[in-house]
Amino acid sequence: MMATTDIEVLKLELQPFIKRSVTNGNGNVPGTTLVDTTLIEADDYWNGMALLIRTGTYAGQLRRVLDFDRFTNTITLDHSVGGQIVAGVQYVMFFPTILKTEDLGTHTNPRRYEKDNGFRSPVVARALGVATALWTVVTVPPRTPGRVTTVYTLMIENATGAAVTGWLEIGGVAVTIPYHVANADSIVVDFPAGLNIGDNNVNCNASANGVVFQIIGTEA
Repeated sequence: MMATTDIEVLKLELQPFIKRSVTNGNGNVPGTTLVDTTLIEADDYWNGMALLIRTGTYAGQLRRVLDFDRFTNTITLDHSVGGQIVAGVQYVMFFPTILKTEDLGTHTNPRRYEKDNGFRSPVVARALGVATALWTVVTVPPRTPGRVTTVYTLMIENATGAAVTGWLEIGGVAVTIPYHVANADSIVVDFPAGLNIGDNNVNCNASANGVVFQIIGTEA
């Protein structure tokens, strides 16, 4: 989604909205999250909503909600508004269907957005009996520090001679279930809503060495 003019902001504010509120905590420095402890709905409740920043430095910025974390009262946006969303910023959320004539496709066109923000991790085999770097600041290509990683596809290939399980980890903690892969086989796991990794390095792990991984997604 794009930045909007004053007239466009007014048009959007006249549309039916389902939530009008004020942030009461600071989001992350890159400007892809906002914090509002008055949001008490279920986890992921606000996913997919359109969000308009109404006041503050980034007033008029229009974004789509990628994720709502009920436990941290944090909303993650599809891309940065340009800088940190601090406490005291007014915003409104509404159904994204009203944006059909507002967006030129820079961010809602999936092919355009993927081209500008997409990544494909290196192909990595689990080694040395431990979790192995898959998408980190030191892999080639590297992830970008300060940006939020969202994984849409996980690929696992097994040629170890026996059935295995494979999964993804952050800091030694599994962030996916263990996926079963037969010998001489491969699987493709899709995350239609996106697996939000945050600003974290991603490791791959498996029940045996030699299991091969790759992930595809976006950075915002």
